[in-house]
Amino acid sequence: MIPRLVYRGVKLSMHERTGGTLGPKLAGGPRSTLFDRSGAVHRTRGGDPRDLGAVRYSSVGNTILLHQLRQEGHATSFVSTTPHRANAEKYALFEEDTGVVYVIDTDRLAGAGVEALLVKDFVPVPSIPGDEEIVLRASDGGALSSGIIIEMVPVKR
Repeated sequence: MIPRLVYRGVKLSMHERTGGTLGPKLAGGPRSTLFDRSGAVHRTRGGDPRDLGAVRYSSVGNTILLHQLRQEGHATSFVSTTPHRANAEKYALFEEDTGVVYVIDTDRLAGAGVEALLVKDFVPVPSIPGDEEIVLRASDGGALSSGIIIEMVPVKR
C-alpha cells in the first residue's frame, strides 16, 4: 500500500540546479527494460541476494531492480522516495550541510500522470530495506509534475 505522504531528499546544490523540479536521471527513459547482460551492470548472477529479481524479458521489475541495485546510481526513468521523512533528510544531507526535503502527496499522483510502485513488490531484497523505497515515474518518463509537491522543507546539519 502506498502511504499518503512520501519524501524525497536532495542536496541544496541539486535543488538549486533543477529549480525545484524532481526528475529522473534518464529523462524519457523506458518503463520496462531488458536486464543488461553485457557485464556493464555489476551482478553476481544470484550469488548475492540483492541481485535477485531480474527476468529474461522486458519488464518494469528489471527497471526497478536496476534503479536501486546496490545504490550504484544507474540511470532510469524513476525517482526514488521514502515514506520516512528522517531517511529523506539523511539523503538531503549526505554530501552537503544543507538540503531540501520534498513532501509529496500521493493522492495527487494519478491526476498528475505519475505512477508509484513499491520496490519490495518487484525486488526480493532491496538495497536499503529500511527506506521502504517507493519509485515514482511520470507517464512520459520525464520530470514529475510540481502539483504533487505540497511542501519543500529546508534541512541543515
